Amino acid sequence: MTHPKLPTIVLVSSLIISLATNAFLIYKNTTITHHTVTEVKDGDTVVIDNNQTVRLIGIEAPELGFCGGQESKTYLTNLIKDQKVILTTFGVDKYARTLALLTYFDLDVNKAMLSSGWAVYESFVGAPRDDMARESNQAMAKKKGLFSLCRLNNPDKPSCTIKGNINRDLKSYLLPSCSNYEQTMVYKDRGNKSGAGR
Repeated sequence: MTHPKLPTIVLVSSLIISLATNAFLIYKNTTITHHTVTEVKDGDTVVIDNNQTVRLIGIEAPELGFCGGQESKTYLTNLIKDQKVILTTFGVDKYARTLALLTYFDLDVNKAMLSSGWAVYESFVGAPRDDMARESNQAMAKKKGLFSLCRLNNPDKPSCTIKGNINRDLKSYLLPSCSNYEQTMVYKDRGNKSGAGR
């Protein structure tokens, strides 16, 4: 006869083993190194002294051609260009960039970019960072950086009231008659357009 709690015990044991294995793999793939930042490519990507490209994990800054792109790069440049930083790495991305949290003295650089509003939080696997999401939300509430310069409710050109948003590969266009028109934000830092028609 089987014990009535056996399936529950097996399930809980499996979950504990799975969590422990994942934690070990994350820890095993995480390294801490010291490097000097030699170049800032944009608001979330730098090059370090061994010519390695590093992508700041947990943040997303606009590309240089988009609204706020240059300001984001300038802010990061002023923080860490030519400075020695500590990298806590979490592997590489599909572009072969090292994914890392950067620390300059006691400053969490990734979080500083979020606090300034020149980058937005982007969740990542490996190290949940509720504090990073909180920093980004506070910057948005205070309309700092991108949130004042690049995020709009209303069109740039009042004569053209179409709002366009890009979500991955889907492009959507909204007119004032659409039910969610007023709630739709235009993210110029992501290439969205507002009142861009002729």
